This record gives sequence, C-alpha cells and structure tokens, in this order.
Amino acid sequence: MVEHIQVSIEEIDDKSQYLDTVIKLGDANKATLSFFPKGAFHKHAIRPQIIVALENKTECIGYLLYDVSSKYNRVKILHLCIAPSHQGKGVARQLVDYLIKITKQYTGIGLTCRRDYGLDSMWTKLNFVAQYNKPAKTIGKESTYWWLDHGHPNLFSNAANEQREHKYCVVLDDNIFFNFLVESNVDNEESKFLLADWFLG
Repeated sequence: MVEHIQVSIEEIDDKSQYLDTVIKLGDANKATLSFFPKGAFHKHAIRPQIIVALENKTECIGYLLYDVSSKYNRVKILHLCIAPSHQGKGVARQLVDYLIKITKQYTGIGLTCRRDYGLDSMWTKLNFVAQYNKPAKTIGKESTYWWLDHGHPNLFSNAANEQREHKYCVVLDDNIFFNFLVESNVDNEESKFLLADWFLG
C-alpha cells in the first residue's frame, strides 16, 4: 500500500525562505521541466504564482508554479515538481487540489506534458483529461495538452441544458443574428438558407 503523507500547502512570494529550495528543485529536474531561468522564478513569486508543499511545516518537498491567461480566462501549470524521496505519496494531489481551490473563478486549468515522460496515468488520476497531441519543442517529440475544467456554464453547456427542456435547440452565430437584425444584410445568401420552407418545416 502506498503511503500518503499530509503536508502543509501555502503560496509563497519573492521574500519567502523557501524560494531558493524551489529554484534548486527546478534546476535538479530541468530535464523534465520547461526551461526556467532564476529570474522567472522570482517573477512568478512576486505575482504570487508559486505554491509549495512543506513537510513538518519547515522543509519544502515540492512546488507547483503556474500562470494565468486573462485573455482566455484560464490557468496553466508550468511546473509540478516533487522531490524524488516524496514522489508517489500524494503530494502532487495536494498541490493541485490547492490550485483548484484558489482558481475557481477561471474556466479551468491546462498544461502541456511530453508524452515520452510517461506521466499520462498521473494526470488522469489528478482528474485532467487529454485534449490533443502536438509537436513538442524538442524535435521528434510529441506533447499532450491536458485540461481540468472548473465546470462554469458556457455557450455549449447552456445549449445542452436547453435541449433537454425543449424540442428544438440551436446555437446561432452572432453574425447571422445581425444579418437578420439589419435589413441591409437580409440578402446575405448564407443566412437566407435559414428561411427556406424545408428548413422551417
């Protein structure tokens, strides 16, 4: 049976005593983490966008470093790093759960991970879903984009709810709507197809 340990989870800033340990952990595992200069760690600490796992509230044994996209209203995990001696003990789960808790206002959390790292089962256990594969930055390698959705209503989920309640349900592109709204656009051929007798029944 795998031993799971309970750790203290907290966000740190650039003045934290644990930042140097975070940087050392990142450097020691740079073979499987995206390239990150020391200044980038400090930048994310200032924001603050680094979460650490502390054993006995004193020793930093792992960290999660993330970024936020205001444009797409989503969070992206850049690093999830656990000290080798503490891997497989549920530390990654506690870090991700904390990130989920503090980012509920966003649509969800995404990340990119090289397929040859063999971490698919870990991301699946953490409730991420593989979305698509794409070429990695390293030539000849492939990455998977993983997504954990926060479950906020959107255009498609609203349509699904409407479909359950009504016989007819459509999602209408706003350009088509404006074609009908503005009389000068009523002759738009593509939009006019919606007025055909066979379509309206």
